[in-house]
Amino acid sequence: MPLFLDPQGIFLRCVPRGEGVERPLSSAPPLAAAAPPQVGDIGDVEELKGKRLVVLYGSNMGTCEDFADRAAASGGRLGMAVEKHPLDQVPSGLSLPKGADGVVVVVTSVYNGTPPDNARKFDEWLDTSNAQAALEGVRFGVFGCGNKQWAATYMKFPRRVQERLEDAGGKPIVPMGEGDMDGGEAEFSFVRWLVSVSVALLQAHGAQIPESIKESMYPRFPVYEVLQKLDSKAEDIKVEDVDANMQHGRRQAMKTFLSGNKAFRAEVTCNRELLSSDAQGRSTRHIEVKLPEGVSYTAGDHLGVVGPNPDEVVFAYMDHFGLSHDAVVRLEMEEGESVSTVALGRKMSAFAAFAFHFELQQLASRPQLFALSKLASDPKEAEHLRSLAEYGRNNSGEVPEGAADEYERYVLQGRRTLLEVLQEHPSVKVSVGAVLGMLPPLKPRYYSISSSPKHSAGTVTISVSVVQGPSPTGRRHLGLCSNALKAQACQRSFPPTVLPSRPLGAKGWGMPMFSFVKDTGSSFRLPPADVPVIMVGPGTGVAPMRGFIQDRVADGRFQNVLFFGCRDDSDYIYRDELEAWETAGSLKLFVAFSRKEGTPKTYVQNLISQEAALVAEYIGKGAYFYVCGDASKMAPDVKATVSRVLTEAGLGSDCVQRMSAEGKYCEDVWAAQSM
Repeated sequence: MPLFLDPQGIFLRCVPRGEGVERPLSSAPPLAAAAPPQVGDIGDVEELKGKRLVVLYGSNMGTCEDFADRAAASGGRLGMAVEKHPLDQVPSGLSLPKGADGVVVVVTSVYNGTPPDNARKFDEWLDTSNAQAALEGVRFGVFGCGNKQWAATYMKFPRRVQERLEDAGGKPIVPMGEGDMDGGEAEFSFVRWLVSVSVALLQAHGAQIPESIKESMYPRFPVYEVLQKLDSKAEDIKVEDVDANMQHGRRQAMKTFLSGNKAFRAEVTCNRELLSSDAQGRSTRHIEVKLPEGVSYTAGDHLGVVGPNPDEVVFAYMDHFGLSHDAVVRLEMEEGESVSTVALGRKMSAFAAFAFHFELQQLASRPQLFALSKLASDPKEAEHLRSLAEYGRNNSGEVPEGAADEYERYVLQGRRTLLEVLQEHPSVKVSVGAVLGMLPPLKPRYYSISSSPKHSAGTVTISVSVVQGPSPTGRRHLGLCSNALKAQACQRSFPPTVLPSRPLGAKGWGMPMFSFVKDTGSSFRLPPADVPVIMVGPGTGVAPMRGFIQDRVADGRFQNVLFFGCRDDSDYIYRDELEAWETAGSLKLFVAFSRKEGTPKTYVQNLISQEAALVAEYIGKGAYFYVCGDASKMAPDVKATVSRVLTEAGLGSDCVQRMSAEGKYCEDVWAAQSM
């Protein structure tokens, strides 16, 4: 009997009682049936028929393009003539509807304050006379995705788009929407905003607004059908099938975050601990990855890493749904479109499906909770889930001043994942395929490259702080890529099947990972001229500075200053290298210890104050200033200190602002890790 039957013209599915070919894993059409209508599921609106909806997007990671797809689908269901384009298509002569002819919707992210890759031409075009003529009279709405922990650059590009469209004579039909990726509310914020766009369109054209549109704030999730191969184990899957599944995932990724990047299977050639044995269970790894032929990088670039979810997290999901750890499955989708990289219609290990294709540790979202509320048989649990899904009382968005709503208390403060919500609401009966449809697709993690090609052209290095610790509920949180990188053995080969990576096996094989070099598109680059550079990098924020120093030393440029911060001697990473550069006269090194016994608590900004004369002298010589590390506290404190130092030195209270505008004050900062 063939592995999978493909009968033609038969519409009855038969499932054998004994061990047969495949078994459906409690597929749950009730989820799809119970799901509320999507935004715009009110049928064609006569007043909107034939009106143009032009959806423009800027997206590096795929999230905003996904939002753009939803906006386009919403307009299509209202009967509008819909187009979707990247923002960079506009300068090429794309015509935009004006006045009553239609509306333009812009959905864009921001990357360290700069536009996404497919919006850079649009950003330049905004300041031209052609833009003025093209945008005048255009009705529009803008939604931005950012991260509030990047306080200095949050919404910088979306706000620029909003302001420039208004300055050019465009007419906003709704206020600009904001989605905070760090707070886990971006999707819900977008859906609420999209509802407001639909309402504004209906009002503008005199169409009736149905009551059901409120419930349409919650999007419908796709549902996978998961079939288990009862007489097979993961170890039975052939190597070529595993490779084919991986190549399919790569092709899917090329449509989103890998577009324009050369992805390769990472070969780790060095993986060593940077912290001393006194670091009390903490870990920071020095990772070296061999670059394949044709792949290069520049100091200041990032390394994108696509790695698997931690084994124990995958096992927790599999155990919840009663899947054996060596199960073989096939995923199908009868309706809708998969947004993940998982291969449909192909056999694979269930472990691989969970490990490589879905985000398992993100906090539960309001739309997920609303969908689960429809499936809870216990009235109290259903009501609890509905209350969690609401945004303020009766979805008004209004919360009493100083008070957190139920979602913020239960999910955000408790750091609860979708699995934890399921475990705490046992009356919710939902299939594994429905849950997979609720989970976001797996995304890469980015690490600042800590080397220079002038020092090691064929190898790229990163410095990885391994994230792990208890959440408020007691769950052990494990950073996805940091733990996967830590587990990587220096081997080129991998198991013939995608099996759990722990234990690693007799030869030390681990789970495969994919990498790609990412040009940040920012000003975080070394100056072309031989001017001084001042660098601030606490903890693993020293990573790009290490690459910069290697680059500068190779070019014979020795006016280099580094302010490095660490807790104590146990996490004084790269100490030998840094002090060797200092001894050789290539670096002025200042180290701040915040928790060293017998030493006053000192942070990098304290050292900058102490070395105010040197900082002012070098800035007066045209120095470039670089900051890398935590965006929520360290980076703003450093900027405030530098601004004060330069003001007191007589260089002007707006000196830092001018340096930023000239690309001389550069930040490569990230959100603080949260459990």
